[in-house]
Amino acid sequence: MVNLEISEEELGYLRNLVSSRVSELHPEIRRSMNYEFEDNLKHELECMQSLLERLQAIEGGNDQ
Repeated sequence: MVNLEISEEELGYLRNLVSSRVSELHPEIRRSMNYEFEDNLKHELECMQSLLERLQAIEGGNDQ
């Protein structure tokens, strides 16, 4: 496990970046014509959603 200290402002930017990537992945998965690539995108989506949930659970996480 890695611990990272960031400011509230940086946390907000990180939440926004991860949230944006989650939104981008859905259409990418739908358009994918390569099953291996699609599986990789689905895995990335799962990881990003998990990360976003943890970031939102940090104090102030619902301020978006």
